[in-house]
Amino acid sequence: MIDQSNKKDYQGPLYARHPDLVKRTQNKENYYYWFWIIAMIAFIVPQVFTAWAYMNIVDIMKSPIQVEVKND
Repeated sequence: MIDQSNKKDYQGPLYARHPDLVKRTQNKENYYYWFWIIAMIAFIVPQVFTAWAYMNIVDIMKSPIQVEVKND
């Protein structure tokens, strides 16, 4: 806790004295969130396509297969 008993030495919060520090931290945080958004999309989209492909394979396997036998 900052001792504010000597008011003339207190210069306010860090972001008021050095706004560039806060901005740099916010940019890092934005990159962090964008990284995880892209990572989750890259992880989920292939799973959706895989599930769709499995459903199509199951539909194909459920339909009867016609076999024609030829006597030569």
